Amino acid sequence: MQKNPEISVNISVYNGQEYLDESIQSILNQTFEDFECIIVDDGSTDRTSEILSYWEEKDKRVKVLHNPKNMGRPLSRNRAITVSKGSLIAVMDADDYAFPERLEKQFHLMHKNPEIQASGAAMLVYENDKRMTPRETNDEIRARLLFDCAIFHPTAIIRKSFLLSHKIWYDLSLLTAQDYGLWTDFLPHHDGIFYNLNDQLIRYRMHFSKNRDEHKNSQNKNANKVRVKILRYLGLPTTKENVNLHLALCLGNASFFGVSIDDCVRWSEQLIKKNLQVKLVNPKMLENYIMERIENILNYNELKKVLLDKYSYK
Repeated sequence: MQKNPEISVNISVYNGQEYLDESIQSILNQTFEDFECIIVDDGSTDRTSEILSYWEEKDKRVKVLHNPKNMGRPLSRNRAITVSKGSLIAVMDADDYAFPERLEKQFHLMHKNPEIQASGAAMLVYENDKRMTPRETNDEIRARLLFDCAIFHPTAIIRKSFLLSHKIWYDLSLLTAQDYGLWTDFLPHHDGIFYNLNDQLIRYRMHFSKNRDEHKNSQNKNANKVRVKILRYLGLPTTKENVNLHLALCLGNASFFGVSIDDCVRWSEQLIKKNLQVKLVNPKMLENYIMERIENILNYNELKKVLLDKYSYK
């Protein structure tokens, strides 16, 4: 009887011919070898299917699934999870590069720390060689999730058993920011322990282009939907006023959402009070993050006042 692999690397790709070879090769060159690579071709119309056929024939660890049409990353990633045989799901994007020791380092972390259910890592941006380093501890990550995504999705590794036992899947309505939605659904479960390695495990492509702005707008819109869900998890009414207050705090801009700094302070007090009741995140860490965001709002308003004083007509 053939033993199941320790890790299932899951990739969703749509018209990814430009970087697909490099991405797959970086996985097949891992120092850790006990894995399968599940790749979902999400209705590609370029040479993606041809490239995938080559790798599936070349390496028995590569297994390709084909969607009949473009159905979006959330559905494709859910489909990959469903057929994955590994107890650990490693996320990979079709245009990124995994450093050779990525899977080895992440496997050792998860093997030695069975309480950790999901972990990410630092990454290096292709276009500018900028290092992106996430917050490390579970308390930091969970508190930050109330305001923003706190694990770099292309670096993530997740225990499949946790997803299945809590019925957590990628939200099909979030064609972007689906990772933020996924991590947020860990929050009500106190066994949903996170950790981020400080190691740089992938090279990440930002794709600075005209389409990048469109993609960013979509991400922001869907991230805001996730933030509304967070209010529900805290037991707070999702009125327009409450949503605007929370977004002002998240994005550090009170005037844009038509609220005052005093309003944001009062909203912060509500967040702290509700969190003490439902115990969603570490109270002290939440207070720290709220203070950061209040400072961001103050700095934004001070800068705006300076600019108005300097450039407005008298």
